[in-house]
Amino acid sequence: MKKKIFIFAIFLNSILTINAQTPEWEWANSFKGSSYKTATDNEGNCYLTGGFNGTTIYFDSYMLNSFGASDVFVVKYNSSGNVEWAYNYGSSFIESGQSIAVDDDGNCYITGSFSGPTITLGTTTFTNHGDVDFFTIKINQSGEILWANSFGGSGNDMSTDISIDEIGNVFITGRYDSPEINIGTDTMASIEEWDIFVMKFDPEGNVAWGSSSGGEGVEYTSSICTDINGDVFITGKFASPMYFIGNDTLFNPFGNEIFILKYDTEGNAVWYTNIASTSSSYGSGIDTDDSGNFYVTGYYNGDSISFDDVTLINTVDYTFDIYIVKFDSLYNVVWAKNAGGTSIDGAYDISTDSYGNSYITGEFSSNEIAFGPFTLIKDGDLDIFVAKYDSNGNELWAISAGGDNYDEGLSVSSIESDNCYVTGHYMSNYIAFGDDTLINPTTTTYYQFVSKIGIKTGEEINTVNDGIQIYPNPTNGLFTIEGITDENTFFEITDITGRIIQTGYLKNKQEIVDLSKYNNGLYVLKIDGQTILLLKQ
Repeated sequence: MKKKIFIFAIFLNSILTINAQTPEWEWANSFKGSSYKTATDNEGNCYLTGGFNGTTIYFDSYMLNSFGASDVFVVKYNSSGNVEWAYNYGSSFIESGQSIAVDDDGNCYITGSFSGPTITLGTTTFTNHGDVDFFTIKINQSGEILWANSFGGSGNDMSTDISIDEIGNVFITGRYDSPEINIGTDTMASIEEWDIFVMKFDPEGNVAWGSSSGGEGVEYTSSICTDINGDVFITGKFASPMYFIGNDTLFNPFGNEIFILKYDTEGNAVWYTNIASTSSSYGSGIDTDDSGNFYVTGYYNGDSISFDDVTLINTVDYTFDIYIVKFDSLYNVVWAKNAGGTSIDGAYDISTDSYGNSYITGEFSSNEIAFGPFTLIKDGDLDIFVAKYDSNGNELWAISAGGDNYDEGLSVSSIESDNCYVTGHYMSNYIAFGDDTLINPTTTTYYQFVSKIGIKTGEEINTVNDGIQIYPNPTNGLFTIEGITDENTFFEITDITGRIIQTGYLKNKQEIVDLSKYNNGLYVLKIDGQTILLLKQ
């Protein structure tokens, strides 16, 4: 016994602290209006866009006065939850911001819609071609509009999401029911009912190309992203029996099906697929990582859904479950996971970080919902969830918030150091995000929230030299080593007596090490000249 204590003491002198990766709501703010998407910059600030009715809207001490019935707003929060600035744009009619992206210089790109006869954005006045047209603007940190454009036909035409690539090209996606939309010298013609469009603008706001797809029914695109090559992905759902993409066709045997569509930089549809459950399925969010992999999340009902040879079984037949799926750059399914309970649960957005970790948010109406080993308990009718997965599909954590009414997470945006921002809306009179309690004085109107999730103080991820991180710790057997830059980094694991139980070389940016076959207890990881104590429990 004395020998073991002596060895243990030696190890204690050289270890970092044992820590668990436990999320917490760091702060939360609320406002009255509508907001669907959030974005972050490279300094960890958070940006929102949306719309507000009435004469004024407040963001902390910032008051915006409306130009008319409903205006577009843009607001910036710093990492501590303080408002840095807020601006609004509009006319005497109805306008709303739908989605936002931010470049490395802090410029914001906003897309949205307007229904009045005209709208003036910067120095340009745009005329509405029908009922609803869509616009895109670029603004700087002073709120100055650097460029703007607008498009539409004789009907209802709306953008839903926006993304930018590494050289400043801008991509938007949306849906339209106009017979056609003219974009420069090209025309996007509608097949019938609601069709889908994708457009690309160069860094100066000029149209590069536009493309459309659809069928005789209702199609909807919810999310767009770009990859490291400047290619663009969209996802959504289609209800048409046949969905036409150029000269090719996707077939739909059920009510609604997920589609995923990829365009190259010239606007050519280079890959597409549809994914069917045994009833209906929806694609809500899509994002890519630095290695060219892409990730999709959403929800499905029926008894199962299949992604290639990976089949996910619904928790309860014909209720809605959440799914997340990873594809590699060659479009192969790497892994797929689901989560759900006995009622209706859905994911609405996804964001990936530089390590290939994925964050999803949405809602759950089940009394409880499990993300792997993490179970969330519902407080009201509908609660908010956020869950994190590593690049191998392991659930790292899950967290929820909710009051006594309907509350939903709509958008998530990741930043480094395991933090993320979440936005959505809530109808509960009171809803707690950690130490912050938000109030809604009504029982019939949604208020919007924005919140930041981080890791509890004193329970941060173990960090080794050069930013290598080890988590979760304690672990149930699997732990992740990420941030590896040297392809031949050697590691060694011993038990507390010093007996070597595992060695190897870390060859990827992120590696999973498995201690599942060993007994619970303390183990020592030696890596990059440091020693870390691991707790398996």
